[in-house]
Amino acid sequence: MDIQPVVDLIKNLNTSYVVLTGLAGYMALLYRKLKPYTTITDDISQIRAELTSNSGKSLKDLVKKIETEVKSNTSLTKTIMCRQR
Repeated sequence: MDIQPVVDLIKNLNTSYVVLTGLAGYMALLYRKLKPYTTITDDISQIRAELTSNSGKSLKDLVKKIETEVKSNTSLTKTIMCRQR
């Protein structure tokens, strides 16, 4: 019985294992290098959500509300100043 095919199979499996292990290590390194860029895109999407109107809960809606109140207060102040003259 010739065991050479079994030895060749074991060598090929060993080589395949080494290559796959190296590839997995490289992929893990690549993932760690690219991870900060994925969080940046998440941050950008959160900022975009805050700058678009969404029924009063976004930053943009709050700024509009403050602007409306300032205009109203300014108008009221002008009216009061005109009546005091």
